[in-house]
Amino acid sequence: MVADDAEALRFVFATYAALLGHEVVGQAADGESAERLVRALAPDLIVVDSRLPPLRAPAAVARVRRAAPEAAILVAAALDEAALVRESLEAGADGALLRPLSLSGLAEALRGCVRKPPGAS
Repeated sequence: MVADDAEALRFVFATYAALLGHEVVGQAADGESAERLVRALAPDLIVVDSRLPPLRAPAAVARVRRAAPEAAILVAAALDEAALVRESLEAGADGALLRPLSLSGLAEALRGCVRKPPGAS
């Protein structure tokens, strides 16, 4: 699942995830929608934008972590957002996905965070 207020970034993430053999089961544009979808869909992995409105990543990560304690959580952040990444890790994120998003960067961030997709060896 991806939670980002930018529709274009949600589209890119979903496209890259599909190319890597994963399915994006839900998309949210704000923290409240993300929390509702997490509870409804129980995704394996949630990508949370570092500036997801109305909360910034640390608070959004903490809420999503409470809603899905077993899910992996990656915070999507720009290179100059080291403090937000650190705070997000302290709030329960498992790792960071640095922007600008690339297929290889996503593959590296996903490695070890999610179960292999069905049919993968």
